[in-house]
Amino acid sequence: VSQETLFEDGLWVTAVRDSVVGFGMDITGRGSEFVFPVEFIASCLEELRLIFTQASPSNEESIPGDWTFTVLLDAQVPFKQSFEAVYNAMEREKHTSMGGMGSNRRLQMMETAVSMLESYVDGSLANRPGYQDANFLILKAAIDKVRLEVLSIPENVSVLERRLENVEQKATELAKYS
Repeated sequence: VSQETLFEDGLWVTAVRDSVVGFGMDITGRGSEFVFPVEFIASCLEELRLIFTQASPSNEESIPGDWTFTVLLDAQVPFKQSFEAVYNAMEREKHTSMGGMGSNRRLQMMETAVSMLESYVDGSLANRPGYQDANFLILKAAIDKVRLEVLSIPENVSVLERRLENVEQKATELAKYS
């Protein structure tokens, strides 16, 4: 990325993604002396995504909600660890918001969580590398965790509930093939 680009241009997104994925792939399976700092990286990537989305002049420029999650999966971080790291980063945001977090932001966070689950099951059904490590029980636990949070949101969440049902059906399909 050249020095003349602006953060808001988003030209850094691909370079950051490629660096994280390369770093993850380089140290995966290297032994216990190498540690990929998943929680730290997830937190940093999610913060960058949020700031960029807020600074971006239009929705066309924004980074998808599941970007941090898919970067971690592409870096060979297992589903459970990737999901928990991004979910925890969102939870930290919820707890550090001054005056509490509005239900609209909570709704956006749950849309991101549902998108993460959708991208994983779709990638798994498509035999995408890095998307086959979660068994049905791990997926079901993540789905239930998100469902509980979704149901606590006062707005109409019927669309998210349907998306979660669809994810659960696909997870059941995956369990049949395992």
